[in-house]
Amino acid sequence: MDNDFIRALHNEEHSSTPVWYMRQAGRYLQQYRDLREEMGILELCHRPDRASEISYIAARETGADAAIIFSDISIPMENMGYSIDFVEGKGPVFSEKKEVNNAPSHPAADAIREFRKNHHDLPVIGFTGAPFTIFCYMDGKKKEDAKTRMIMDRENSMNTLKNIGKTIQLEAIAQVEAGADAIQIFDSWIGMLGLDLARPVIEQIVAPIVQAIRSRNVPVIYFSMGTSAFFKTIMKTGADFINPDWSVPVSNFGSENTGIQGNLDPDIVLHNPSLAVQLAGSMAYSMKDHRKYIFNLGHGVLPGTDVQALRDITKAVKKVIL
Repeated sequence: MDNDFIRALHNEEHSSTPVWYMRQAGRYLQQYRDLREEMGILELCHRPDRASEISYIAARETGADAAIIFSDISIPMENMGYSIDFVEGKGPVFSEKKEVNNAPSHPAADAIREFRKNHHDLPVIGFTGAPFTIFCYMDGKKKEDAKTRMIMDRENSMNTLKNIGKTIQLEAIAQVEAGADAIQIFDSWIGMLGLDLARPVIEQIVAPIVQAIRSRNVPVIYFSMGTSAFFKTIMKTGADFINPDWSVPVSNFGSENTGIQGNLDPDIVLHNPSLAVQLAGSMAYSMKDHRKYIFNLGHGVLPGTDVQALRDITKAVKKVIL
C-alpha cells in the first residue's frame, strides 16, 4: 500500500505529513451519532461489521491517512472476568470480577479483520489501553485513587498491573495477527504518578507489551498525558513513536531516530478552528525535516468539534512540502 502513514511508520521517504485523529469516530461525527441511536457503545464494540465501517467512515470524513479501529480500552478486561457497562459522564464501569471459563474474545481484532476484508485503500491502526490507565477505571472510584493505591499498596498494585499487562499483550497480539498496521497504546493517566511511581510501571509493565508487539514487526505508538517532564523515561517503553500531550511544542521532542506523533490541543480545534488550522500548518512546517513524524492531536477529538475543522486541518498539514 503506497501510503504516507505507512511510509512514515517505517522511516521511508513520503510526500506529505501523514494525518489521523485520536477518537476519530466520536460524538462530533454525525454518522457515529446516527449509529449510536441504534445501539450502545458495548454492542457497537462487539459488532465487527459496524465497528469496521464507522472506523472507515471517520477516516474518510476527516481526510485521514489511516483509520483507527473503533473499540474501547475496557473491552479486553472482559477476558479477565469483568463485565463492562458504559455510564454517561463516567465512561466504562467495571463490575466485580468473576471466574473466567470461556476462551478469550478479541472483538477489536475481529473488526480489524473485517476492515481488511472490505477496505484496501487505508491502513488500519489497532489499539489498547495501557495497564495503569485501565487500573484507574477498574473500581469505579476517582482516578486519583489509583495513585493512592500505588503509594499505599505497591506490591499488590504492581501485581494487578502485571496481570492487566498480560491481558493487554494478548489483545495487542490478536490485533496484530488480524492485520493491524500499527498498535497505539493509550496511557491517559500515567502522568499523575510522577516520575518515581511511573518509572517501574513503564519499565516493567509497559515495555514488555511494546517489545512483544514489535517482535512481530508491527510498529507501536505510545500516547501519554502529563509526561513531558520525564520524556526520557517514556522513551524506555521502546515504542517506535511517542505522542505527547499538547503542553509542550512537538518540535521539542525526539530526534531523527525517534518517531513523534501529535500534538495539537483539541480544545483549540473545538473553540477556535481558524487558529487550529494556522497552528497545525505551523506544527507540520516545524517538523517537515523529521521523516518519522505523524500529525495528530494531544488527546482525542472533543464532542462538539466541527468535522469541517478537521478537514481544514488535514489540508493545512498536507500543504507543507516535505
